[in-house]
Amino acid sequence: MGVASCDKGLPAMMMALAGLRSQPAVVVPGGTTLKPNVGEDTGQIQSIGARFAQGEVTLEYAQDVGCRSCASPGGGCQFLGTAGTSQVVAEALGLAITHSPFHQAELLPGMTSHVVLHVL
Repeated sequence: MGVASCDKGLPAMMMALAGLRSQPAVVVPGGTTLKPNVGEDTGQIQSIGARFAQGEVTLEYAQDVGCRSCASPGGGCQFLGTAGTSQVVAEALGLAITHSPFHQAELLPGMTSHVVLHVL
């Protein structure tokens, strides 16, 4: 079983598991991080450097919202960019359980036990 979520780690995990020709294998997509209740999400925070350079935000603001942009540990980008594409590709190739992409990362422990039961 491989757990990965980003646009680089997930394809690498799929290639590694595909190499296990005689062993059963399944990919558990890492899902997405939660958006913060207050502040900016990771999609918005991408422009924080440019906004700081233009004097639109203070250093303190940039530090604060940058640290709060991911409200949960683990998971891929909140805006479902290339990490989302990789999760869908894993499902389309039959390496991931149906409907497993895009779950929230905080649900991963329950998803993992669900996958293990299906593999066994």
